[in-house]
Amino acid sequence: HTDTAGGLDSAPGSPRTFPAQRRLSLSRETARTAAARGQWKRALLHNIQRERGTSLAWIACSGSMTFFFDRLQRNRESTDAALAQVGDEALRRLIAIRREVVDEEVASARRQMLEYALLTDGDASAGAPPVRAIPATFHETLEEYNAIVELILADLEESLLHDLSAEVSPLSHTLIVFTRLKDAFAMLRGFLTGMLAFSEAVLADIPARCVADLVFIMHKQWEYVAALQSKTPTALFVTLSAALQLQSDELADVHSRLVTDFDILGIRRILSVDRCWNLYTAQVDRLQQVEMQLEKQVRAETARLEEQRQESTIALVDAALAVTANDSEHAMSIAQRLASIPPATLKSELLALLTALSPASESVAHATHDHEHEHEGYEAPPPRPAAPP
Repeated sequence: HTDTAGGLDSAPGSPRTFPAQRRLSLSRETARTAAARGQWKRALLHNIQRERGTSLAWIACSGSMTFFFDRLQRNRESTDAALAQVGDEALRRLIAIRREVVDEEVASARRQMLEYALLTDGDASAGAPPVRAIPATFHETLEEYNAIVELILADLEESLLHDLSAEVSPLSHTLIVFTRLKDAFAMLRGFLTGMLAFSEAVLADIPARCVADLVFIMHKQWEYVAALQSKTPTALFVTLSAALQLQSDELADVHSRLVTDFDILGIRRILSVDRCWNLYTAQVDRLQQVEMQLEKQVRAETARLEEQRQESTIALVDAALAVTANDSEHAMSIAQRLASIPPATLKSELLALLTALSPASESVAHATHDHEHEHEGYEAPPPRPAAPP
């Protein structure tokens, strides 16, 4: 006979099967798909961080440094390639809008400089052309690209916290914080390169909010390092600390000046625009490599936890059916399977099964889940930001 109660399919002389077994192979495929999508999302994040930095430098120099135009074009092409893989049309439109603003503002600044040169007949004593809109555009561009980056970060964090496994492991937490720390470094790269690319005349008109941007970026770096120190397993933090070390004495000196008194003018005297970009890019690329290694470890852990969950579901259903049928023949083997599964996983899956049977039990599952996280020191992720205008 075939017993289909509870979704079980069994026949004389055949092994017991359950739909969860079919879901197990499906979940493995889902994990592979999620891993591929996560990698492309992180590639998109890395490229949009580069595009943010080169856009800021291109604005700050008012289009006078052609090597940044070449970099900007390459960064945009890389961003577009990653966007095509991710397939996020809304994000593509937001990026396109920001690019239009950047290009229009730089073109406007170049027209102003050309007109000024014609009016002064190239007289050097007349001073630099008064391009007043550039500092404000610089700040606005930083904010808008930051909002786009935040959308990608929030999406990555949501996939880590809700994809496949309900558990928030120390490794997942480390990846979330490390990714944000890397973004703070990338943000500083763009900001500081832009500060160095400004002309002396324009730099004098930098509004106070730009200085506040620098303070904010430095504060974020310290905040994320402190979070890594407090939540990351010791052995892993030792490895991460090596990656976080500044890779050159020159960069260490720049960082020291920023931490001590935000000495932008002093940094301008010792560091060229191109050198600043290259030093910070080497540091950010190193962090990117560590980020991808962490992401790979998290995906492996997530896949293992999901397989464990699926196996616990099969064992729990088999146990319920064995008890119902008074099946002593299979009782011991089922008990051994259950004993090999962590109690927390069994509890979580049992609540999930009950929730599926009765909507009223959903509140119980949520209450238990929240209670468990309180004891784990779980911190909820920040709310997903609204899309920038």
